[in-house]
Amino acid sequence: MLEGVVVLREYKLETEAQIKAAIKVLEVNSPPVLSEFAKWCLENYSEIAFQSVRALADLAGVNANTVVRFSKELGFSGYEDLRQSVQCTLRIKHNTYSKRAGALKNRAYSDLFSDLQKSYATNSETLFQSSTLETIIQSAKSIRNAQNVYTVGVRSSYSVAHYFSYVGAMAFSNFVKAPAEPGAIMDQLAKADENDILIAISFSYYSSEVVRATEIARAKRTKVIAITDSYRSPLAIDAAHVIEFPLEGPQYMPSLSAAFMTVELILAALASHAPDASQNIADFEEQILNYGGYVA
Repeated sequence: MLEGVVVLREYKLETEAQIKAAIKVLEVNSPPVLSEFAKWCLENYSEIAFQSVRALADLAGVNANTVVRFSKELGFSGYEDLRQSVQCTLRIKHNTYSKRAGALKNRAYSDLFSDLQKSYATNSETLFQSSTLETIIQSAKSIRNAQNVYTVGVRSSYSVAHYFSYVGAMAFSNFVKAPAEPGAIMDQLAKADENDILIAISFSYYSSEVVRATEIARAKRTKVIAITDSYRSPLAIDAAHVIEFPLEGPQYMPSLSAAFMTVELILAALASHAPDASQNIADFEEQILNYGGYVA
């Protein structure tokens, strides 16, 4: 557990990412019964929106008092307050891209940009909670010990995957370039084994190519680090580590600012404990300079 864990009631719990991050803190820091229930809630988040106290308790195999205590430990007045908040986050989440774009129509620039500024701050605050940072640290340790690090992301997530693999390869010899050509994902993973790691990046709607990549990795006993938007993501199934990044914001495509911050945090954690990283990057820079890749 990281030092400096703050009291949950100091957090605003208005978005799915914020509520789940708070639940994760409870999972890490609570007695066994409450910790197990918190873990169950992360895996069955939407059930909170549709079940009564007793129904949720029966589904999770706990008593109703545990559900009420759980709600209050999160900072809600009671279970009904928690349930209404979860219902609200699910309504927001299931807007399609086209509906999100429609919601932007005729909005005043000042109002829109104010919402964007708030969402960037919220996403950053959520990502930097202690439980998520601990998962990032553990992910970095796994990556450091891997024989090969494969990274998969397509469509809008490709930019995150490419950045991670490109910058990672500057400092670490085990990073493999993110595949871009049709069929290249399968070609790479055909070589993977239990000594390797797959970094899988996607969010709802989940890209079928990335989901398939995690299925292949599981079949080959290759560890998966899922960088995704939900613990219920198909990428998270049997993953060694799940890093849930928040997507809040009024943009017509969910914001990837936190996804980029996530991979930057992993890379920084890797470099901080890699004695050869600085020299490897210096050698890379020298090669690019010698061949005219940079303009001074």
